[in-house]
Amino acid sequence: MRPPLTLRSTVLALVPVLVAGCAVLPSRSGWIGRDDEAIALVRGGAPSGQGATIAERLAGLFQAAEAAGTEVEEVGWYAAQEQASRYRVRFIARWAKARREWAWEADLRTQAVRPLNRLARELESGPASGRTGAE
Repeated sequence: MRPPLTLRSTVLALVPVLVAGCAVLPSRSGWIGRDDEAIALVRGGAPSGQGATIAERLAGLFQAAEAAGTEVEEVGWYAAQEQASRYRVRFIARWAKARREWAWEADLRTQAVRPLNRLARELESGPASGRTGAE
């Protein structure tokens, strides 16, 4: 049975996370500011551990769309820390003047990448499925 929380126990629990007058979340502190690393993990990830990387699949998707006469434009890659070592990584593009967003979760601790939306899942299924990832 846990002892009841008191003001003293609460203050003592917070002391290790107070650094130079700023509160630091202990579960996030080692993972803060690693957006570029999360983006690189996703871009270099190969779905199912084989074949083309996610960045290569996106490049192929763009080439096929342009060859078919579809106007496409890369807006960019973005990452935001969600919890401790986990980041939400997004790739945004304009596709025939409509905004498209592919989203993944990147876990820097485990080096795992997981698709979070339909476009990312379809991109991972590859051209053999007949899906473009932008439908």
